[in-house]
Amino acid sequence: MAQPVRSQERRNLRRTQLLTAAARLFQEFGYHNVSMDDIATAVGITGPALYRHFRNKHDVLAQALMSQLSAVEGTARRALELPPDQRLAAFHAELSAVVMEREEALLWKRERRHLTGVEQTEFRQRLRDVLDLTLQILSATRPDLAGQEAALLGWAVLSVYSNTRDYRHELDRGRTPELLTRMSAALLECDLAAVPEPRPAPAVPLDRIPAGRRERILHAAVDLFDARGYYAVSIEDIAAAADVAIATLYQHFSGKVELLHAVLARGAEGVAYVVTHRLAYAPTPTECLDVLVDTFVELALGPHRRLLGILAADLLYLPPEGQQVIRKSEREFVEEWVVALCAVRPELGTAEARGLAQSAIGIVIDLAQTPGLRARPTFRGELHMLANALLHS
Repeated sequence: MAQPVRSQERRNLRRTQLLTAAARLFQEFGYHNVSMDDIATAVGITGPALYRHFRNKHDVLAQALMSQLSAVEGTARRALELPPDQRLAAFHAELSAVVMEREEALLWKRERRHLTGVEQTEFRQRLRDVLDLTLQILSATRPDLAGQEAALLGWAVLSVYSNTRDYRHELDRGRTPELLTRMSAALLECDLAAVPEPRPAPAVPLDRIPAGRRERILHAAVDLFDARGYYAVSIEDIAAAADVAIATLYQHFSGKVELLHAVLARGAEGVAYVVTHRLAYAPTPTECLDVLVDTFVELALGPHRRLLGILAADLLYLPPEGQQVIRKSEREFVEEWVVALCAVRPELGTAEARGLAQSAIGIVIDLAQTPGLRARPTFRGELHMLANALLHS
């Protein structure tokens, strides 16, 4: 019996290696840019050998995403086995290790849209289970939390851990877990019941159809990329939605790649224009920071929200030079936050300030992309409170 057991162990180990390699490739290059041969090569086996473990690439993705949820779920379950006063610290420590050791740990945020209907249902249930376990852990610190307020803070805490990728390598290895714990603690101190609206909430934007043909094409592309994802949309789909002939579309754009670049470039330039305009009227660093938070929350809850979703999901499908242009614009936007934050909090180093800024930006994007949370009447003020809690943690 020993031989079959060892054979099964080797098979399980190989399967884990393949899932890890696939997740890293999907994270770096995007699901549609990775082939089965790429995955096999990353582990040193042949393409046909890969099919002994998985039916196809979709099967690889589905199992990789489920395994990522299992990692977070396992972290929460192990914490819940401890006495209540030890759970939160253990959860922070182990979840920090997960996101620091696994570059692809939050791949599901971008690629879960490729799951089928049944898989989507299972994934959403598993995700709710992760939230429920997280709330059980947080309840030791915030026993008063319940309902949607509890869910909002739970998602906010998980979001902090999902936005470490762009700054953690700048910090000393020991500083990242400490920073994550500090930010999570600041979120848990937020009293959402006392949220004031910083200003009257803007009206729900109308889905206005532009008059010009080029603008109609861009408008249709944004709608379709947001709803279906870049790869699932054809030029014919965009032309039909824009009510133009395909020949007319090609007079303005050479193809779908150029359209995606135009959509993302417009979003990046739009943010830069609005932020620069408003910062010109902010005389102090504190007011600059307030303007940055207020403006970004407004953009994330308005028509610009769709562009933020497309940016997170489909930037990888631009050619490298196109990606570099958009990423440079992103870095310059983050730098405005870092400069303002360092002026308000001179005790911070640049790397730590960048971590706080990117976490605040990330939490606004993550929560604003969740329809159930977005429907809350006080959501705009809650986003302000949570973002500011991170910046001042």
